[in-house]
Amino acid sequence: MIGKIFDYKNKKGLAFQFRKKRAEEIKKIIKKIRLDKNEVTVIDMGGTDIFWQAIGYDFLKEQNVRITLVNLDDYKTENQDIFKCIKGDACALNFQNNEFDLSFSNSVIEHVGDYSKMIDFAKEMKRVAKIFYCQSPNYWFPIEPHFFFPFFQFLPDPVKILLIKNFSIGHFPKAKNEIDAINIMQDAKFLTKSMVLAFFEEGYIKKEKFMFLTKSLMISNAFERLN
Repeated sequence: MIGKIFDYKNKKGLAFQFRKKRAEEIKKIIKKIRLDKNEVTVIDMGGTDIFWQAIGYDFLKEQNVRITLVNLDDYKTENQDIFKCIKGDACALNFQNNEFDLSFSNSVIEHVGDYSKMIDFAKEMKRVAKIFYCQSPNYWFPIEPHFFFPFFQFLPDPVKILLIKNFSIGHFPKAKNEIDAINIMQDAKFLTKSMVLAFFEEGYIKKEKFMFLTKSLMISNAFERLN
């Protein structure tokens, strides 16, 4: 059951449904940009074309959206009429200020490294585009979305390492050794609402709810202040 919540590849699963809801927010932003431009340029920092399937390629073509995917490793997509793939570090991008209309990130900021790297990531999101949108899992949500383990993020590091060394948990197979377990443990650091606001310094947050709990946080300078 828990795995189904976070299996975003299953179009009938809850995770994909969450993405579809997020996609509606992105559609609104794209449509707003499109009112003043013939083309909408997007930089997806650390993402792939998988998320954009929830938005729909027909919509992207209709709105004349061009998306640059930036990843540390080489990535290829067959949809080259929409996507351009770039190898690079999203925390130190080689693009001009406001080169894009929209900078976008979905469940990436928690993977870039320590908190200083997250701050760099947020600064780059604001620098390279006029509008930014960033989504991150909520630290206080009781189920860790990578390990599918209740309250995993609250456990002491030695306990996390012990679990990872001895069990296949969530997306990860059982670690090969201590170093492998440490690397897996450090794969993601989660943020609270106050941390997200501090990192971006502007914009407003929308909360993604699951059973009355905040599962994810979304921040954008395109969101209106909620009363």
